[in-house]
Amino acid sequence: MLGQRYYQTFAHSAGAVWTVDSVELRLRKVGSPADNVQVQIYTDSAGSPNTLLKTATVAASGVPTELDWVTFDFDNLQQLTSGVTYGIVVSRSGANSPTDYYEIDIDDEAGYA
Repeated sequence: MLGQRYYQTFAHSAGAVWTVDSVELRLRKVGSPADNVQVQIYTDSAGSPNTLLKTATVAASGVPTELDWVTFDFDNLQQLTSGVTYGIVVSRSGANSPTDYYEIDIDDEAGYA
């Protein structure tokens, strides 16, 4: 994550009720980044973040050097409304660095629409 933000939208089935208290991502750090990784949940507006709902942060010390699951815990629960599209933004708090950065594991098969 060389100073970039990544945005992934999602929605759940009509009639379903979701309550979110955390997000888990497969991450690793490369080199020695000293800043934090942040995850935010937004409502979506035509493929872009709209209203910020929740933020959670993990310090560099909480990110492994090999790809593994990292949990981002929110301060309290967030109920998500069925039929509404939401988005997760993943970003770093520090400046770009070609030697000290974070990597996010993605689905190369593009299995999530």
